Amino acid sequence: MDLKISIKTRIWLLGLLFLGSLLLVFGLQYQLTSRELTSHRAMLEQLVQVERLSRLVHEVQKERGLSSAYLADKGELARSELSAQRKATDFKLAQLGSAKGATLLLGLGPMRERIDQSAVAERESFDFYTYSLNRIYERMDGFSGDASGHPCNAT
Repeated sequence: MDLKISIKTRIWLLGLLFLGSLLLVFGLQYQLTSRELTSHRAMLEQLVQVERLSRLVHEVQKERGLSSAYLADKGELARSELSAQRKATDFKLAQLGSAKGATLLLGLGPMRERIDQSAVAERESFDFYTYSLNRIYERMDGFSGDASGHPCNAT
């Protein structure tokens, strides 16, 4: 069987083969890029959460110190500073969202009431805030574990 294909047809076939191969490569590249972008979006969201948690840590540390100062001094100046700091802490807590923030600082309201009434020892108050900070650090540590699967972290 003798197939006679004209040169024009051969050129067209080679062109189609080249275009098909090119489309296949572009399709694969698009798929990989799409996965990478999805991964980067997730990483960006985690970075935003870690940044918010870091700011919350700072405010909780300040509240811990001012709570101890108030319990030791019980002066009006310490009370006003503590009140202002609580507002700052609540603001940073609200930035996390109600569900996430509520689980990090369980018992914050009752502890604040006990501090206001001087019905708690300085050490117990300090330990409560330290324990709360540890929960925040654990949440932040969980983000670093999630990032280990990111393509940029492959070794």
